[in-house]
Amino acid sequence: MFLAISCVDSALTEDEPLVPTATSSVEEKTKYDRWIHYNKICLMTMKHSIEKTIKDNIPEASNAKKFLADVGNKFKKFDKTEKSTYLSLLTKTKYDGVSGVRDHAMKLTNWYHKLKSMKVVLGEDFLVWQILDSLPSEFDMLRTSYNAQKEEWTIDELISILTQEEQTMKKGKGHVVQHISHKNAKKKKEKKFWKGKNAKVSFKKSGFTSVPETDESSGMKPKFQGKCKFCDIFGHKQANCFKFKNWLEKKKKGNPLALVCFESNLVDVPSNTWWLDTGATIHVTNSLQELKTRRRLSDGELSIAVGNGVNVGVENIGTASLKLSSGFELTLSDVVYVPSMRRNLISVYVLDKCGFTFVFGNNEVKTFRNSSLIGSGVLSDGLYLLNLDPNSIVQRQSDVCNVVGNKRGRVTESSSMLWHKRLGHISRKRMERLIKENILHSLDFSDFDNYIDCIKGKLTAKTRKTSGSRKEGILQLIHTDICGPITPIALRGYRYFITFIDDFSRYGWIYLLHEKSESLDSLKEFKAAVELKFDTQVKCIHSD
Repeated sequence: MFLAISCVDSALTEDEPLVPTATSSVEEKTKYDRWIHYNKICLMTMKHSIEKTIKDNIPEASNAKKFLADVGNKFKKFDKTEKSTYLSLLTKTKYDGVSGVRDHAMKLTNWYHKLKSMKVVLGEDFLVWQILDSLPSEFDMLRTSYNAQKEEWTIDELISILTQEEQTMKKGKGHVVQHISHKNAKKKKEKKFWKGKNAKVSFKKSGFTSVPETDESSGMKPKFQGKCKFCDIFGHKQANCFKFKNWLEKKKKGNPLALVCFESNLVDVPSNTWWLDTGATIHVTNSLQELKTRRRLSDGELSIAVGNGVNVGVENIGTASLKLSSGFELTLSDVVYVPSMRRNLISVYVLDKCGFTFVFGNNEVKTFRNSSLIGSGVLSDGLYLLNLDPNSIVQRQSDVCNVVGNKRGRVTESSSMLWHKRLGHISRKRMERLIKENILHSLDFSDFDNYIDCIKGKLTAKTRKTSGSRKEGILQLIHTDICGPITPIALRGYRYFITFIDDFSRYGWIYLLHEKSESLDSLKEFKAAVELKFDTQVKCIHSD
């Protein structure tokens, strides 16, 4: 670098020109004199920079290019040995959890390019697979998602996705998904058993623990060369060990149960259909009819967030049994009941953990267990619709209309009260007219009685007349509210806005926000601005 900056490195790349004669031109003489000068500077610089023990073993040379070649011969490496070294590093290096996943991926990519320069062609797809395979179990969901997709990721896309995933793990939450934590959940043993055709496939979902934060300051220090006292793996200390931090977390809070869900296509579909989703890490249903057994939620199980980031409540967790078109019966454990979900989702991630394998292609998916085909699905709306036994679907549809309880009798399709509720609580005369026009089949009006909800709905509500009063001065009362999130089009990424309206003058101010957490700063900025402008103080803030 020094010789290149000094513009004398041509003596290292060009051969010595011919010695000029009496008939040589001025340009040839000048070129020779310049090479002699550059050659002398290069030789002096290199000999001065090399250690004496090395310099003594290099033959004396008056040509800088030859001298540099002799130095290279002393440190020449054999291609076979170097290839073996880099192949071993590329295939055996595992992520230590300390240096950062970006540095780890870049390190493997560097070895891949070195092998490529030695004419060892492995392919970029192999590098992507090798990087994913070198990551710990916390990245299992990402591996499952990659294997389930048809398209391949580039190296740049992979590094970007891994970096974002690691940042999400550090924060303990995602921008798209929310987790359900169960603080006092007891550790359950995973149950798996398999029988022949028409047998049940049962399993329990394992806990998905959050990833502890890594020590980013390690980049400023030399890498630790010792062995971890907790996991007996070289390259990191016990304080930076993933397993040790997980063990401490479990010791403090018990075994957490984390359930993550992602609903990618928010469209209305039949409620009795089930969809395979590679982005979901829990099974989800929107109908209690699908759950054969149910249990109440524990204190630690709260809510989930769907693909648009909206939190939705969880009401029950139970077991669902699905009769597949192939004749097998699939029993799903720990199915979360969320009424606001639009689809019944089956997590590919959970099934993959329980030993199921999937083959995607030609707009369909085939599900195998122990090399036996147990089910299939077809691609629709970006997800795979699981093929169920048609008889079981009809049976479940009829079960929806038949409500059986301990104190109530069975409600049938011919019940007039059932159709009275279905049709928006219409009157008996209108229902009889629909039957006469052959729009409805014959109904049994023996159970049609005065419906208390209809009577309440037709009552006139008593209004309480109160005279509203405005404040008598400016800034005595400020109404504030936040709106959002909104889709940022040309607003420089602003997703929310907060309003401040004066009760006396009805004059309003609007502040744009990137996040809701900026609302307090906006309030302080607004308060300082209006108090300075109107020379009076804000007396009260009113918000929901």
